[in-house]
Amino acid sequence: MKYFFIFILIFSTLFSFSQQSEKDRQEITTIIDSIASLNEYHSSRVGYGGFESKQWKRFLRLKEIATIEELKELNFHINPIVRLYAFEALAEKDSNIFDLLLIHIQEKDRVTFFNSGTKWPIYISDLMILIVENSYLNNSTIKLNEIQLNKIDSVLLFTPNVLSARKNRNLIELPISDKYYDRIRQIVIEENNSRGLVALARFNKEEDVKLISDFLMNQKIDYYCLMSIREFPHKAFYSILESVWNKTIDTYEGDNFIRILCQAVAQYDNIELFNKAFEIKKRYYRKKMLKYVYLAITKYSDSHYVFYELKTKIKLNKYELKTILNEYDR
Repeated sequence: MKYFFIFILIFSTLFSFSQQSEKDRQEITTIIDSIASLNEYHSSRVGYGGFESKQWKRFLRLKEIATIEELKELNFHINPIVRLYAFEALAEKDSNIFDLLLIHIQEKDRVTFFNSGTKWPIYISDLMILIVENSYLNNSTIKLNEIQLNKIDSVLLFTPNVLSARKNRNLIELPISDKYYDRIRQIVIEENNSRGLVALARFNKEEDVKLISDFLMNQKIDYYCLMSIREFPHKAFYSILESVWNKTIDTYEGDNFIRILCQAVAQYDNIELFNKAFEIKKRYYRKKMLKYVYLAITKYSDSHYVFYELKTKIKLNKYELKTILNEYDR
């Protein structure tokens, strides 16, 4: 009789656990369907009031009821937001998250990231790195150490066709070193990456002039193309720069674009283009352009007497001078 009661107790416990597991699996299915339906990644605080959204609460519930094995499976779900939340939940529980991140790095999906009061697009790999890099998004996740982060950056750089804002930022900041040269050149040629062009231009190699010139002539000139010219002001690029300047005189392209354009022009001992800024008809735009001409001369050509004379013609009040010089390091 004693063994009979023990058997009944064990059977009841297993049956109850089975029912609970089935109930959890059904709830997990409902949660991931809802997460995928909204298809946005929400941080713990969204909106100007910093509240927890329904999407974040779904993540919290998923983290609570899903097992580690279930979360590992969900890391390969068809929906990128489900993969993101599954990765984040796993990053709070599993110390082996680094190896999984190395797999995710090659993902090319971009998702909508909602944090505080702002939504913006971000590559899923970048968001996953943020989740385990610092406490900005989630202070409960396992954080990567410096060796692991350096490994991540190396994989981002040397893996072909990886799409990542972190990779692009690293290219801009990459030190001039022969160990990177061949890979940077490959990125420019195969990926048409203008950040890679900046990194390549910093080597100032004559054998790269044709490659850089072809890139500039066949791509829409962006901020980083102009930064490349600033870093390597070869005479072969001047006509391209002149064409961009003449177009920009008539069409305002934004402060960042104008700032870097003026800095690129300041690398050449020629004031012809700068003089054209005085001829802009719209007063507001003329004033703004001349401010950035002033900044570029101050930063790069102050010692050149021709540029100094031109600079004295630009009249700025104390407030304008202070404002523009605040942008000296940009």
